[in-house]
Amino acid sequence: MKLLTRLIIALGIVTCFVITPNVRFRGQSAFIKVSSSGNLVLNSVLPVDGGKIIKESGASLTGEDVAFTDGVFRDAGNDLILTAVLDPAGTIRLNGDTSFRVDGGRVLQTIAVSGINNLISGRPLLADTIELQDASTTLTLATQSTINKNIVMNGGTVILEDNLYFADLIAPTGSGAINVNGFRVEFGGRDFAPTSTIEWIDATDVTLNSKTTLTTQWTFSGTNNLNGNGNVLDISGGGTLRVPANSTLYMTDIVIKGLGNTGSIVLVTGTSQVRMSNVDIQVDGNVTSSIGSVYVEGPATFTVKDNTWTFDSTAVLTVDGVTLWKDVAGGSLGDVLFDSMSNYSLVSSGTICFKVCKSLIDALETSTGYLQSQIDELESASESCCEELKTSTGYLQSQIDELETSTGYLQSQIDELETPTCCEALQSQLDALETSTGYLQSQIDELETSTGYLQSQIDELETSTGYLQSQIDEIASDTCCEALATSTGFLQSQIDELETSTGYLQSQIDELETSTGYLQSQIDEIASDTCCEALATSTGFLQSQIDELETSTGFLQSQIDVLETSTGYLQSQI
Repeated sequence: MKLLTRLIIALGIVTCFVITPNVRFRGQSAFIKVSSSGNLVLNSVLPVDGGKIIKESGASLTGEDVAFTDGVFRDAGNDLILTAVLDPAGTIRLNGDTSFRVDGGRVLQTIAVSGINNLISGRPLLADTIELQDASTTLTLATQSTINKNIVMNGGTVILEDNLYFADLIAPTGSGAINVNGFRVEFGGRDFAPTSTIEWIDATDVTLNSKTTLTTQWTFSGTNNLNGNGNVLDISGGGTLRVPANSTLYMTDIVIKGLGNTGSIVLVTGTSQVRMSNVDIQVDGNVTSSIGSVYVEGPATFTVKDNTWTFDSTAVLTVDGVTLWKDVAGGSLGDVLFDSMSNYSLVSSGTICFKVCKSLIDALETSTGYLQSQIDELESASESCCEELKTSTGYLQSQIDELETSTGYLQSQIDELETPTCCEALQSQLDALETSTGYLQSQIDELETSTGYLQSQIDELETSTGYLQSQIDEIASDTCCEALATSTGFLQSQIDELETSTGYLQSQIDELETSTGYLQSQIDEIASDTCCEALATSTGFLQSQIDELETSTGFLQSQIDVLETSTGYLQSQI
């Protein structure tokens, strides 16, 4: 029986056979082949150490497990290099310190992983999921193909030894940790909504290639980069991006939608940091950051709408060398607020500014166009204005030259006034002026006396005129001609005397005007001296007295004219 067994194994052709526990493979060249119509029944665990089980399409394998140790399981033309247990029911079990490798083949079995130090490598094309048993399970992936089925985490840990690519709509499910180990994780290109609660550890990139809706929590431990490739990560349904102690999350080329209300970015301690470049964060509710650091080092926009993002306590927002834009996006009340100056830092000319909407820019451009037309008009007008200005400037220059010459003359006059001799001459002029003014006052007094006398003569003349009238009344009867002639001669003598007095008065006025003219010339000569201001005022008063006397004299002259007219009339009556 042992020989037959060896023979059968050597021949490797089994149509229907039952393998007993005594069967052993003699090296990598030994194999068991189950044809497409055959059935291999295992009564006990079959160890395959370096050997090969070939199961053609249409064949069946039942019974107990096959325990491969660096053996090969060829299933429908797909070679699986296994240090693992094959359950004929359709499961490959990695139970710790186990592995399997697929070089471009299809894996038709479910992969169940337990224990630690399990490895899947190569380019597998999966027909079913990879499932980790529990939180104590670890699985290392070193695959170069796209993972086309979900990885069920169950709290376990996946460790990468190569980049990990997920097909469309495929992702880890459940909760667990993925130690990216400095490699990249890249999701598919169709919009999807992962349901996993994952801790990403040291990911060079977690790359999104489509809109991703996150309703669970992703934690980024160590140093990670969340690269959106310009896509939206929607956390409005309760998604959370969590950064624990001593960890930094880089956000690149991504739109975070739904921050506030139920969506959140959680910085756990003061050593938790988010660094942003080419990021737009859309705030859907009021947000308060009280710990950790947000560092903007590339283009970024906080679309706050009508909401606020407040940094208080020990939280710090840093803007390094770029502009952080605040966009109200149709709102009007939103803003980024700081409890104190210690809650923000502007490095290398970093700024925080509000973004102006396009309609305002269009209005500004229109206004700018109008301003340009105004500038053009001004430039056109300026050509003619410049010529006029040049002409005017030439005239002004000639005036300046004359003014400079005049100024030189004035300076010489000032120098002359400042000399002691000029001051003595000025004082003598003042003394003469005061003497002349006294004389003028005496003339005015005399004129007033003469005017009084003239008034008395007028009064006497009026009395005489009354007397003449009475004489005229007597003459009417032709009885008093001689008396009238005598009275008329007397009246004529009075008129002659009045005319003589008036002539004298006129001469006095002429003399007074001459004296006043002299005084005026004296005043003009010393008008620039401040000490003459009072004297000029006094002279003005004397001039007003003269004006009054001239007015009074004019009135007296008018009285004389009336009297002369009345006397002429009387003469005609006579």
